[in-house]
Amino acid sequence: MKPFAEFVKTTLIGGLLVLFPLFAFVYILVRIAGALTGFIKPLLGFMPQNRFVGVGVADVASVVILLFVVL
Repeated sequence: MKPFAEFVKTTLIGGLLVLFPLFAFVYILVRIAGALTGFIKPLLGFMPQNRFVGVGVADVASVVILLFVVL
């Protein structure tokens, strides 16, 4: 029974060490994209159509800018 408990403990700790930074990265990325969207919406206010194929133009622009900054 002891080897099984060690296996479960090691697997859970290893999984948390992988998943926590991944979730933290995605959370920070979403927060930055949201902040960029709030910044870009007034700049794109002149466009007559604020949605393109069901997705907000400001959302797409913020993701594109974030990708350019990261790269």
